[in-house]
Amino acid sequence: MKVEAQGRYSFGEFRKSPLPDDPIAHQFVDTSSFHKGKLSHQVLSVGAPHLKGMVLHRVGAKSHKVAPYPADTTFYFGLTGNCTVEAETSCGKPSVAPLTDGISVLVRNGAAHKVKGLCDFASASITSGPWRTTHVRSPDAGMVPSPCGAGGISLLRMTNTSSLKAESTSHGKKDLLSKRVHLSHGRIPGLHRVSVVKFMPGAEYEEMHNSASQVYLHLKGKGCKLRTTEKDGAKSEHDLYPSHFDVLHPGTASKAWNDADGPCENLNLVLTDPAGQLELF
Repeated sequence: MKVEAQGRYSFGEFRKSPLPDDPIAHQFVDTSSFHKGKLSHQVLSVGAPHLKGMVLHRVGAKSHKVAPYPADTTFYFGLTGNCTVEAETSCGKPSVAPLTDGISVLVRNGAAHKVKGLCDFASASITSGPWRTTHVRSPDAGMVPSPCGAGGISLLRMTNTSSLKAESTSHGKKDLLSKRVHLSHGRIPGLHRVSVVKFMPGAEYEEMHNSASQVYLHLKGKGCKLRTTEKDGAKSEHDLYPSHFDVLHPGTASKAWNDADGPCENLNLVLTDPAGQLELF
């Protein structure tokens, strides 16, 4: 599968997400080796529509340093352990956010940073262009204040799943399916939604996004399953336990459900064209 070559871009410039030459419906990855400790780094996706890449990392004695392209936003989600994300600022004092189980951290496009500590986490790179300061209805409480004072730019956005109120979903049986929304559309171009979705026993829903990619990363519980249907009618079914990953490409129909006797949870990202108008359904 060929992927569009990367190049240098000026700060905040949009660029097209790399797309595969061959049309595919989704990219399922078994992460068992990573979670058994056999790997310290596992690539989950490269070049899915609107998703530049997604990786699992295990950080120890050596910090994980990142120098992203100017248009690229970096997303982190803590899985285990205790780490911090530290972004370089103009005043020399790093902007810091915790990265532990259930915490998401977004790093502003182009901001150099590092992850340090002892932890496992998922990381995604998204070509967003500059973060929006308009077209949002309220101040963003998730933004980490700049250590540089009133003139500094906030480089990090942090949200803890445990601090969020569970919301019912518009899919399936509402009393069995809920979500905790880390990020809603309108704040970061290309990143329509970030949420942790909880399936109670018997919960299920079906959907298809015509112009968006959708990420599933399983977090907790044993019952979550995912069935996909490609445009030619071909079907595949996967057990998402333990912490398996799938990215559904635009136009792929899916059904997710829980057939166990206890709840299960998934990290869910919905990604769109950052330069275009959103038409999900």
